Amino acid sequence: MRIPKFIGNLLSVYSANAINGVLGIISVPVIVTLLGNKQYGVFSIYSVLASYVALVDFGVTKHFIGLMASNRDKEKQSAYLQKAFGWYLGLSAILISALPLLIYIVTEYIFPLPDLLLTSLRWIVIFSVIEFFLAIPTMITQAYTLSNEYFRQHARFIAISGIYRYGLMLLAAWLFKNPVAVVAFLVFRRIFDFTVARFILPKPPASSWKPRVNFRELRTILSHSSFMSLSQVLQTTIVAIGSVLINRSFGVAVLGNYRAAFDLGSKVWFFSNGIGVLVFPRFSKILSDNSERLNLLNKMVRWLEQSWIIYMLFSLLAILLGPFILNMVKLGDEQIVLFFMILIVGICLNAHSNVSYEFLLADRRYKTVALLVSCALVLMILSFKFLSSIAGPYAIAWAWIISQSLYALIADEIAVHNNFPSPGTNVLVILIKFTILFMTLFCLFAGLNFYPINIHIIAPVVFISGLYVVLRDTKVLKLSLK
Repeated sequence: MRIPKFIGNLLSVYSANAINGVLGIISVPVIVTLLGNKQYGVFSIYSVLASYVALVDFGVTKHFIGLMASNRDKEKQSAYLQKAFGWYLGLSAILISALPLLIYIVTEYIFPLPDLLLTSLRWIVIFSVIEFFLAIPTMITQAYTLSNEYFRQHARFIAISGIYRYGLMLLAAWLFKNPVAVVAFLVFRRIFDFTVARFILPKPPASSWKPRVNFRELRTILSHSSFMSLSQVLQTTIVAIGSVLINRSFGVAVLGNYRAAFDLGSKVWFFSNGIGVLVFPRFSKILSDNSERLNLLNKMVRWLEQSWIIYMLFSLLAILLGPFILNMVKLGDEQIVLFFMILIVGICLNAHSNVSYEFLLADRRYKTVALLVSCALVLMILSFKFLSSIAGPYAIAWAWIISQSLYALIADEIAVHNNFPSPGTNVLVILIKFTILFMTLFCLFAGLNFYPINIHIIAPVVFISGLYVVLRDTKVLKLSLK
């Protein structure tokens, strides 16, 4: 039986992401053990900084991927890549020039650490900027790969890159037991990335490596992509703000425990990001064709319902098995376990919303996305401030659930607005989503001993009920994936 192309691509990307997910789950407890929770807290700041530095392209790369996906002419694609290359080189020069200012802002205002840890933090800021420069050739190659939907080659590259990435992390942690050394190994592995990419990924046209900068054209592009960039910055801030708030309110040791739990839970994003990689160029192509647009929107209704339920069931399994697994991998500290059990629900809701997020970006509704993510960020901060006196450091985990549940629900509704098969479908879908969310939270409260009900009794009932809702529409889901 011939596997549909989309399913084949999806399986390839998921396989690669599964390899990275497993390696990530293995590496986190090992690195926490080797570095200690304070030093792991310092190391985790690298993830935050690298995420922000990667976004200084102001959404231009994603804009070009969308353009190339809707226009497969090689000469035009080469022209787009030339502009992206020139943009990257210019940004690298600006970042390197601004390093002293960046170091000052990060160490004084964003992550104020004890004096003993400040030198390490300064080096992490420097390496985060160096990484951006070293990653440019690979980013250009990946942009070309994704826009032309060479997903299987991309998956192969991600898998191989992930193997030596985590291998180098573990090696550095074992040899030096120092967060700066681990970051240095991660940064300079970018040289290997481009070498591997040249063998695995399709090569962009040779003319793509001639950087071009047209400032007048750049202003036009930035005017189109500015709100996309803003939404990406805000999305990254949602991920990063927890680390900032925890460090400021409870110190670097608690930050280490929070990030250990968060880094394990966030491995679910390997799967949601895999979907994002596939659907953005496809959405961009389909939404430019009015005849295919309505068909896609009708499929999205069912897709999003199924996705919500699946992610909630996954979070339920994580709540059930999390304490056991964390103890097994030597991360059984009570604070890490509690962080993980609460965080995983919010993380899964965020993972679910990725499809709607990519859809709205592909539809170029940048202002809408920016507004949605802004509201989610404000709600997360306000929830933390309100709950911190009640829940202590766990307030940030509850804030994740509050902000992401509303964000995911509203994003879904906006994506498929006025495209439900019948008037009653909208209400039914919302009701199903709320029901499975409340049932998951009911199990979470039981797992946290909020009331004398055994989670191991009620969780299977909830899981089977949710699974039934998914399986009842198996036929519809298969048709949607074709």
